[in-house]
Amino acid sequence: DFASFRLELRQEGTPQTFTAFFTGQEPVTNGTLAELDTRQWPNGEYWLRLVVVDGQNNYPERCSILIVFLNG
Repeated sequence: DFASFRLELRQEGTPQTFTAFFTGQEPVTNGTLAELDTRQWPNGEYWLRLVVVDGQNNYPERCSILIVFLNG
């Protein structure tokens, strides 16, 4: 019962909340959810989080991964 998804980002070690940078309205199977231009953020570690919303506006468990931005 998929409704939408969004990708969010938060810098490691900061108390700030996640910031959404992409929202999708269609499910993606074996494809790219979105592209992110890391030059918009300073170098460092960031949490990338996927949030999926179902048709009843429920948020199943969110998935997060720690990534590193190294902009030349």
